[in-house]
Amino acid sequence: MNGKISVSAVIPVYNEEKSIIQTVDALKQVLKEKVPEFEIIVVNDGSTDLTAKALEERRDIIVINHPINRGYGRSLLSGIEKAKHEWILMIDAGGIYPPEEAEKLFEFTAEFDMVIGEGQGKIQTKFAKIIQWHLDSFVAKITTGRTFNDPASPLRLIKKEICDKFLHANLFLSCPLIFSTIYSAISGKIIKTIPVAITARGTETSNILRILCLAFLLTLHFSPLKLFLFLSILIAVISICCASSIIFVGSIILFSTGCLLDLLNETRRFH
Repeated sequence: MNGKISVSAVIPVYNEEKSIIQTVDALKQVLKEKVPEFEIIVVNDGSTDLTAKALEERRDIIVINHPINRGYGRSLLSGIEKAKHEWILMIDAGGIYPPEEAEKLFEFTAEFDMVIGEGQGKIQTKFAKIIQWHLDSFVAKITTGRTFNDPASPLRLIKKEICDKFLHANLFLSCPLIFSTIYSAISGKIIKTIPVAITARGTETSNILRILCLAFLLTLHFSPLKLFLFLSILIAVISICCASSIIFVGSIILFSTGCLLDLLNETRRFH
């Protein structure tokens, strides 16, 4: 580990009155042992329970209170904008990824731009969440060409200068974790993934339709040619089955659109 690093830990929290103080205390202990200079930023995203009350007497952390629930991405945005240190440590308040596992990430800061803690272990969770994990890995694979087992892991360490480049992208607000993974990989940043232990918790919720929509938008944003190539082949097969030249022309138009969008995407990337 590079002993001179400084870290801003950002913890988005929503209705976690039972776990937030434990999470903060455990993370503070890890940071004291591993990092010479750090700060902990907790973003209370309009919690309706006693989370705000639990945090109001803490003077050893920075607390940002959203008056209403603005979402996970906006909470990370608020925390990162407030951060003053070289590295950003993202971690959930809920405890699936224990704060104690964060210490494993600091060993690789000298050689990597981002370190992702990939959850290892079996936990009982909802079907939609399982679909999301697999779909996240699939989207990361087709957009970056690299295999990530947990590309949307909430436990990650990333240089703040990288965050500043994508922080205000619309898709970051919708799916900040996998967006930061794909963006960093495509931008040529060096990413390290390491296994970390995860614990069971049954309150995670996911909407399958939203997951599919975000997967489509991520692929469209980062790899439009691959998306439109798939769609054009699908429509071409349909046109052959239906013996329709009009549908076949539609597949050619789709492929051409994908080529144009991919060209625009590459131009944007280098400017």
